[in-house]
Amino acid sequence: MKKIAYGQAVREAMLEEMQRDENVIIVGNQVAPPDGGWGINKGLVDLFGPERVVDMAIAENASTGLAIGAAFCGARPIVDYQMSDFMAVAYDPIAVHAGKWNYVAQGKLNGMPLVCRCGIPKAFGPHHSARIYNIFANSPGLKIVHPTNATDAKGLMKSAVRDNNPVLFFELLDDYAKIQEIPEEEYTVPIGKAATVEEGSDLTIVAFGRAVNIAKEALTGLKAAGISAELIDLRTLVPMDEEAILNSVKKTRNLLIAEEAPRSFSITGEIAFRVQNKLMGILDRPIERCTMEDVTVPTGPIEDYVLLHPEDIEKACRDMLGK
Repeated sequence: MKKIAYGQAVREAMLEEMQRDENVIIVGNQVAPPDGGWGINKGLVDLFGPERVVDMAIAENASTGLAIGAAFCGARPIVDYQMSDFMAVAYDPIAVHAGKWNYVAQGKLNGMPLVCRCGIPKAFGPHHSARIYNIFANSPGLKIVHPTNATDAKGLMKSAVRDNNPVLFFELLDDYAKIQEIPEEEYTVPIGKAATVEEGSDLTIVAFGRAVNIAKEALTGLKAAGISAELIDLRTLVPMDEEAILNSVKKTRNLLIAEEAPRSFSITGEIAFRVQNKLMGILDRPIERCTMEDVTVPTGPIEDYVLLHPEDIEKACRDMLGK
């Protein structure tokens, strides 16, 4: 094992894939300057040149359109939007074009290899903090991943680059500098497979994104309260590892879903429907959710009143089980 920051794990994955395959390119605003967009692309233009690290204007539609055209010509582009809200600007080329080309072509295309990556930050205010994966999850033809640690960030990025379908890659921007351990050797993490972070018998917590790390902190308090919680990290939102969720809930007979995003029309609602539809007869009590309220993420210190905390998840679990 070796120690590496979350953000540098993403960079290392892109570097290795660019070395492995000359068709891998990077496109986006500020990908070539010295800092390379939060430091993730730092030095890549010096290694691979401006034809493979293409610095664009602040025009997300144009960056995505260029990348789609390059994919048609055999490239495997990675588009850097930096923050998730900026990916929303490119909804049309991502969802309407890239996501549908394989279907429209009726098998005449060899896929649409495209990675769209961005970070979800803290303390950047209402125009930079949206969790927009929900709007893309409802768009057929796209895969969506959201790694919560450095190991998964590197392994999922490598899998995303090699995938022949468009993959939206959401990162924890606030954790870019967080040092973690990852394997020294070459590895990938499969898209569509959840991970069991902790095993338990009383309750299943299904989470993804930052909510996973918040739930991990809540486990200490839950253990002190005599609650054995099983924590599942989805890692991939689309396609969702439904089997992993169902198998865990069959064991614990209780489910809490945690997501640091607004509650209405969310991924948590989709998970709840799937579980209740297939396991309603074995559930001990109704499925519960722990989310943000339906509000815009505010600016400044009051943001902390909107986002999730370990105490929120702990209280939700204890209330659910009457402990």
